Amino acid sequence: MKIINLACFLSLALCFSNCDKANPNLEEVIAQFEQKTIEKIHYEAVVKYYSENNKNDTIVIRGEAFMETRPDDSIFGYSFFGKRFDFPKQHLYTDGNGFEYFIESKKYSVERNANYHFLGKPGGQLVNRSLYELDSIYESSTLDIDKNNYKITFHLKDNFFGTGSSDLSNTFFIDKTSLVPVKIVRSGKDPTGKAWGNSLTLSKVKINEAVSKSIQDYIQEFSDFEPIIEEEPSPNKLLNKPFPVLNLPNINNPKQMIEVKSSKLILLDFWEFYCGPCIKSFPKVEKLKNKYADDLDVFAIMSKEKEIALEILKLNNVSITNLIGNNELHDAFDVRGFPTYFLIDKNGIIRHVYTGFSEMIETDINNLLSE
Repeated sequence: MKIINLACFLSLALCFSNCDKANPNLEEVIAQFEQKTIEKIHYEAVVKYYSENNKNDTIVIRGEAFMETRPDDSIFGYSFFGKRFDFPKQHLYTDGNGFEYFIESKKYSVERNANYHFLGKPGGQLVNRSLYELDSIYESSTLDIDKNNYKITFHLKDNFFGTGSSDLSNTFFIDKTSLVPVKIVRSGKDPTGKAWGNSLTLSKVKINEAVSKSIQDYIQEFSDFEPIIEEEPSPNKLLNKPFPVLNLPNINNPKQMIEVKSSKLILLDFWEFYCGPCIKSFPKVEKLKNKYADDLDVFAIMSKEKEIALEILKLNNVSITNLIGNNELHDAFDVRGFPTYFLIDKNGIIRHVYTGFSEMIETDINNLLSE
């Protein structure tokens, strides 16, 4: 009897052991994912962007990409090549340099000290860091298992990105064999409650030894392309000129017109709701506003999706006076990107223009105050 019981016990133990291996828990799947090593990966991809605010404007991008691990790279930790099938340019990043190849003219440009915005290039849109690492900051997570994939969903804190979004989640479909994500879906709701999302779906995935090329091989393919000699960008057309008369609607009360005028220095901040760097810079601009309250007035101007912008301002505790502009105003001020800042002296002369927030803004404020 004891022998039979022991045999039953061993059988059950073996069964439970095999069941555990077939159905690992969430922590075990994440551990397996983190233990894998990807030196190189090549794949074809379909990227989709959608929003309930623009139902007829779903964007679909198709192409191929290559990524190679570079531990010494301080920006991404990898080099990459990306090619959209519908676009006449191809993009490559390595060692801090971003290359844009113009296929028809067989020329290329180089961007020194390229950073995360290079992922916004057509080829960069096919590249995703999440192929290497999963989310590490989240409120909760779930695991579902089907025949081929582990499906992990990470639920993020509302307003995680500072844009006022809610119901945020990132879902990874991880191939059981290769432990590589074959699909990544990000979704949420904007401040007005409209759903948005994007997805990356991979096919023809090859990793490590199965990938024959290196990043140097891709560079070599463009060895006969001629470099484009970039001219220095022209300064803003309003620089060192009088600040024009400007009356704009208050975002909190569009019927109220506010004149951008002051006996103090003025810092003017052009931003938009979809601009992550704009939103991330608000605390720095607020700090300047408070620190130099006796000598500086700050105004911000946006032009699109007023309701979403209002929610973003509320969620980020922005007290800066915000006004409503338009595309014509952007043209008049020669705004070439967001955020753009104008620093106006006490005599109403535009003394400095900045594309992106810079620590030089405070330096220039102090210099103007000492004049």
